[in-house]
Amino acid sequence: MAPKEAAFYTNRAIAYLKIENFDLAMNDCKMALEVNPSFAKAYNRMSKCHIALGDLVQASIILQKSIDLEPDNAVNKKDQKALGDLKIIQSLVDKAIAEERYDKAVTNLSSILKECAQSIKHICLKIECLMKDYQFEEANKYSAQLQKTSGTSISNNPRFLMWRGKVLIYTGNEIAGKKHLTQAMQFDPDLKECQIYIKNIKYSTEAKEKAAELFKGG
Repeated sequence: MAPKEAAFYTNRAIAYLKIENFDLAMNDCKMALEVNPSFAKAYNRMSKCHIALGDLVQASIILQKSIDLEPDNAVNKKDQKALGDLKIIQSLVDKAIAEERYDKAVTNLSSILKECAQSIKHICLKIECLMKDYQFEEANKYSAQLQKTSGTSISNNPRFLMWRGKVLIYTGNEIAGKKHLTQAMQFDPDLKECQIYIKNIKYSTEAKEKAAELFKGG
């Protein structure tokens, strides 16, 4: 039988947050709200899950519900300030990318990822910006380390696998790169960006083979 105290779930959610299991923490917050829809702590801790996963918009919406229920709560005020700071950094990322200042975007993305540790969107964007800044070896080190140390929620994510594959190809490991792209498509057959990239590789390979045949033929 499921516990009937909302605090049971929010306490367990904190434990999950500490070990960075944000999906289970999110589920416990939802369970707490089923028991008590006016439990402010559940909204506060749910907002932390959204931050860790990189959804700052949803985090703000959920945190506001906690603030509405407990407007004088010091933790809510502190978290609201921290979330506001993250939004400012996100705006700096967007500005840097628009201006093609990818080195600046990487610096600010690194700051965001300190709080949004499981954000596939921000992780992939950092890899992309590193590559656009011609920091291919850094992109290789960063994506390899993530693949080695992160959980399956990142290492088996199709978008991450796609970008890891691109990095491997750009750094000369085409066989491993293609393997990662194939894995990405297995996890998400509808990943358009990956489909296009695989086609481009195929066309490029065919063009090289034709050029080689022409060269041999004199």
